[in-house]
Amino acid sequence: MKEWTAAEAKANFSRLMDEASRSPQVVSKHGRPSCVMIDFESYRKNEGRLTDVMGRLLEEIRTINQLEDDFEPPPRIDRPIDFPD
Repeated sequence: MKEWTAAEAKANFSRLMDEASRSPQVVSKHGRPSCVMIDFESYRKNEGRLTDVMGRLLEEIRTINQLEDDFEPPPRIDRPIDFPD
């Protein structure tokens, strides 16, 4: 993966798009990776996967919530806190 600064990406946007059609391109801002530019087909494939993963994750959370529905936290016990003078 090639890394571009934000300034390089802005100045060479058409070239960045061409490169992204071949492989993912990382754009960094202030020396840190900020985003990745990928071709549209890869985006569509990943978008579908993300939706599937999120759906499974939400279903798992619902299941856990149902299993732990009767959970009652233990009562709180106040305790003194010693502060230094």
